[in-house]
Amino acid sequence: MQVTSDSNQVIDCLNTGGVIAYPTESVFGIGCDALCQDSVARISRIKNRQSKKGYILLIHSYEQLDHLIDQSHPNLNWGCIRDSWPGPTTWVFPAATNLPHWLVSDCQTIAIRMTSHPIARALCKQLDKPLISTSANLAGMPPCTTVQQVADQLSTVIDLCVYNETSCSQAATTINDAITLACYR
Repeated sequence: MQVTSDSNQVIDCLNTGGVIAYPTESVFGIGCDALCQDSVARISRIKNRQSKKGYILLIHSYEQLDHLIDQSHPNLNWGCIRDSWPGPTTWVFPAATNLPHWLVSDCQTIAIRMTSHPIARALCKQLDKPLISTSANLAGMPPCTTVQQVADQLSTVIDLCVYNETSCSQAATTINDAITLACYR
């Protein structure tokens, strides 16, 4: 695993199917280009996770959201969504019908967060695609909060770690339903 703060190197890694660790609002995340099926499958293997569970996608703008969700649903709570973004809140939306199957949960939903972490946000903007976001840890291990913890747990299974710090939020990010406002965590 390589450690870098060079965003061009990180984007090159993502564009060639790489899997990275990067800081988010609360912990380090493992991510990849969400539209690269092989990379998403690789993350599923790293996390020992069933692919149909779905992942959180990080975006940097509402424009990135447009093609990911079914905006025709009449009960989307846009006021609550806008009040929480950018920030540590993930919203579960009805998925757009044209999304790749590996991004959509069994319930035909998709979880999305407009991140407020400056590094994660910049990566989403520079990549110009959503990033997969799941906690940087192996199954059964605590999530990584430092570059050293990422190296200790994941150095043999990821390609690159972005050198920076999390936003030091004490709590995990929340996940809410964009229609019912139910809180999943």
